[in-house]
Amino acid sequence: MPDLPASGVWQVSDYSGMGGFHWRPPIDSLELGIAAGAKSWTMKAPGGSCQCKVKTIAAGKFGGDYAIGDDKGDFEVEPQADGSLKIEFLGQSFSSYGNTRSGGVIVSATKGTPTVHSARPTLLDKNRFFVAVLGNRWFRENGILFGEDPTVARDAKWMVLDPNRHKLTIWEKPGPTSDFVTAGQAQDASVFTNGPMLYNKLGRPATWTDALAYAADGAIRRGATLIPFAHGPGWDDTSKESWTKAAADRYGSIPCGDVTGTSRGINAVAPPPGTNRFGYFGRGQGTGFASYKIGNGNPTGLVEAAGGLYPPVLLGGKFTADGFGRNQWLYWGLAPLQPDAADEVGLKRALEHYAIAMKVEGVAAAAKPVGGLIIALAYNGDGSVVQHLVDAGVTDAVKVDGNDSVLFGHHTKVLWGDAMTDRKRVWLNWGFAFHPY
Repeated sequence: MPDLPASGVWQVSDYSGMGGFHWRPPIDSLELGIAAGAKSWTMKAPGGSCQCKVKTIAAGKFGGDYAIGDDKGDFEVEPQADGSLKIEFLGQSFSSYGNTRSGGVIVSATKGTPTVHSARPTLLDKNRFFVAVLGNRWFRENGILFGEDPTVARDAKWMVLDPNRHKLTIWEKPGPTSDFVTAGQAQDASVFTNGPMLYNKLGRPATWTDALAYAADGAIRRGATLIPFAHGPGWDDTSKESWTKAAADRYGSIPCGDVTGTSRGINAVAPPPGTNRFGYFGRGQGTGFASYKIGNGNPTGLVEAAGGLYPPVLLGGKFTADGFGRNQWLYWGLAPLQPDAADEVGLKRALEHYAIAMKVEGVAAAAKPVGGLIIALAYNGDGSVVQHLVDAGVTDAVKVDGNDSVLFGHHTKVLWGDAMTDRKRVWLNWGFAFHPY
């Protein structure tokens, strides 16, 4: 019987059974080395990694155990003459074909290079970020994943979704004086955000003077106290009633770029000039990744899209950091998934495993190739933070209205924007939302 070598790394294969049945082992790679003076296994998977001592069961047979996230169990290893390993995972819900041991699934593992995974997806993993997302159990089951990356930027939060499983629509709040945050929560969406910047009816961006006209006797209201205008009011010092009146009579929610929502009959046209100073995000008639576009100017030929965003900072892989400085920002980004010939990060394998997982779960989208993923990133910082999106493989990115206009959440949960000022709650009107198919 061949003995274990002193060291090595083996890539663990999937199990393929009768009738096209596939099963993905709980680990992607098995690494043999020395830890604390004894031989040890290091197991790696998209959900994390773990380590255990090598157990000698009999001549030519060795064992170990793993605990990665919710996956825990034991395995046995038999080295083969060709340098590969035969691995049997114990305690499974079925037995591999021809295996007499109940609950034992046998797969092979061939020598390869180490698999790099973190305990959770993080943008710090750079070009391995989307590989980790594809391997995440929640993402495989739902086609969407939320995460936090406080080491990337202050209050950094991200969302990644599969456009084959979630579809973009443009949403609009029900009335000119409706609460924007509440309207976003009412979408019951997989994810929702704010959208374009706006003009008022005078053809200029909104200012506090639009509401000040409705404050009593030339004063503004902060809480229950009236403060004379001469003391220099701030934008958010007026009462919500004043903002509401201004929104109804003077503001009118005119977008800085065209907004189109075919599924809901939304067709808001931006006034010239100025539309070429902005960017857009949206999708065309299709529903796959290729139908999504980010660009300069107004969206044309798209069925669900909004202009009036900041100019794209990332377009066709070319990154130009903006100079707006530190603030609250939210970007939408497009990340095509195209493994290169070397595929050092294991993207091809991750895509294959993701497709198998969807097939096992009976997800209709399993029949569609995954051309790319869509990401939203919200944080407090400057434009240089977008470099993390570039490093992860995002090729196009555009920023929605920022500062206290940022709204980011899913279903009724608000991740960012619950403290939005009365001014913005009343004046903002349109946003982006994704819903499952």
